Amino acid sequence: MKDISLFRRKDEYEDFVWTEIFKEPLIKLNPFYRSLIQFVMDAKAPVFYSQTDPSEYANFSAYYNWVARRDNYKNVTMESMYFLHDFAHMMFDYPYDMSSVSPD
Repeated sequence: MKDISLFRRKDEYEDFVWTEIFKEPLIKLNPFYRSLIQFVMDAKAPVFYSQTDPSEYANFSAYYNWVARRDNYKNVTMESMYFLHDFAHMMFDYPYDMSSVSPD
């Protein structure tokens, strides 16, 4: 795990998300998506990082408010859609009790 993005102030965090994470104007300027993104920032404050090992993807996931930055997207629309997908997952609580998600 490397390049963990942490901020002292909310406005710095929001500037980072709006400029470095959601680069596609059609997504970040759309009222619906902008509200969704702002809600997740306010409610979950996801932490962004770069992977150094494949196991980090499963262990540091949106379930725990971690979002992996991927450097393999050459298209800003696809990159923004990846982050939007993760943010949509973060809108919901996830159970920590295995018995609530397991048939046994």
